[in-house]
Amino acid sequence: MFGYDCWNRMMRKPSIKIEGLILFLAAFVIGMLVGCQPSIPTITEVRTPTATLSEIQAARQILDDYYTALIHRNYETAAALYTSRIGINRSDLLQLWEDNDHQGWRLIGYEITDQQPYGETRIVFWVRLTQEGSGPSQFDTINVLHLEDSGWRVGNSTLDKIAIQDRPHSNNNVTVLAGVFFRYVDGYAIWFHIENGSSNAVIWGREGEGCGRLSFAAFTVQSSCSSPIQILPGQEANLSLVFLDDVLSRPPDEFPARLEISMFLWDADHDGLADSQAQAWSYQLELQYDLPNFP
Repeated sequence: MFGYDCWNRMMRKPSIKIEGLILFLAAFVIGMLVGCQPSIPTITEVRTPTATLSEIQAARQILDDYYTALIHRNYETAAALYTSRIGINRSDLLQLWEDNDHQGWRLIGYEITDQQPYGETRIVFWVRLTQEGSGPSQFDTINVLHLEDSGWRVGNSTLDKIAIQDRPHSNNNVTVLAGVFFRYVDGYAIWFHIENGSSNAVIWGREGEGCGRLSFAAFTVQSSCSSPIQILPGQEANLSLVFLDDVLSRPPDEFPARLEISMFLWDADHDGLADSQAQAWSYQLELQYDLPNFP
């Protein structure tokens, strides 16, 4: 998952068959990237909430209005309550709901099971949904509500989506460019773009090895490699690193300062296998963000 003209191309499926973050039912299943439904956590006391009780009640009312609109199939109302902060187009969301409606899907009930403030402008809600016509009759999901100028708005499990201000980083005629930082309830993701300007194929990743390291001021998280990915000469690809973490225990407004993307290897035979004697190389990136007061 990766970078934006890089970013516009990134939002389309890349030319090689690489799976990006998958948007599930945008309103009901956790979006982007991770591919498994979260479990309801044990309810714990929030010792130092930053959102006031009245703000939590206001956000909960918006979430109630959102799910009530979906139950009554008033999709225009539900779409108007959806956040603009996480990159989901409301018209696309509306089309998704209408398409599923035509296929017989119905939301028939919901229960808010837990809630937790995260900073001053986000509140996390755990919700159990009851549906008809598709998939299990009940499943658990997460909604993060974001405080916008117009009030609280509903999102999926994305806490932040921030563009990275980066420059191309080249090594061995292979160039990477970091694009977007995502903060989710259960981890982080970095979207980046890669271009192979060499005459050899490149393999990114080796099972059982680490493919990335994300460094914050007081802690570091790592990303394990998934299946190796081949990038042929002259080819470009949009890729991602996913880092699992207990995000809600971390400071809400801290961003990682450094990123290491590692485990790049040559594939001189273009057979999808790294050369037996190949020495892996990596990229070290200092991260800057498209934020008003970011240093």
